[in-house]
Amino acid sequence: MTYSVSYKFNSKPKLRSCYLLVCWNEDVGRLGTSVTDYINEQLKSQLFCEIEPEGFFYLGGVLVEGNVARFPESQFYCCPEKNLIIFKSHSPRSEWYKFLNMVLDITEDVCQIKELYTIGGMVALAAHTTPRRLLATANSP
Repeated sequence: MTYSVSYKFNSKPKLRSCYLLVCWNEDVGRLGTSVTDYINEQLKSQLFCEIEPEGFFYLGGVLVEGNVARFPESQFYCCPEKNLIIFKSHSPRSEWYKFLNMVLDITEDVCQIKELYTIGGMVALAAHTTPRRLLATANSP
């Protein structure tokens, strides 16, 4: 698939049948970010690819802290010893379908994904003691 939006590889690890862990930065309590930062630190994961923000994020509302512009980041990390790819990103503001396809294409370029997991926290309007229904989607038996 050809994209008008670019991405760049710092390196191209070769893995066999790996796991993909996806984390969105805007979740409640920054749960996903905290977990993926911890995993990256403990496993000494290496950054290997980044998706450029143009086309997916509105750059007019870029966060400025201490006279430094903070652009939304979409980064891939790799831990070859565990056959693990970690994708940490802000949620795109447009072109979701194209963005998610790019994520899958980039990871498929490095290895075949065996399983995909997501990490994040959501606000619920019910108390934590309220019984919950578990919803899931599977693409194989």
